[in-house]
Amino acid sequence: MNVSISSKDFNFVYNNGVVIKTPKILYRVLPSKGLGQIGFIVSGKLGRASKRNLFRRRIKFLYNRHFAGTEKKVDMIIAPQTINLSWEEIKDSFKLMSERIYDI
Repeated sequence: MNVSISSKDFNFVYNNGVVIKTPKILYRVLPSKGLGQIGFIVSGKLGRASKRNLFRRRIKFLYNRHFAGTEKKVDMIIAPQTINLSWEEIKDSFKLMSERIYDI
């Protein structure tokens, strides 16, 4: 399932989305009329490509786990402060964000 956000939607979510900050990751979230999409702002300065891709894979897994097959569809842009996060730290951050998203 391809959940990557289009360039047009990326700009819309970036400019109009609700910002949800967790200790290590910043989320920009906007309710979606479509299937829900996800985008990333992950600079090369944060680390090697393999580390950045591992972070993306983990976030995509959590996104599909929490939002695929539910009525709550969201477009989301994720901007980590660091990618040197353990699996547990990423899960906790995503859980915190998903709890706050239901207030939107």
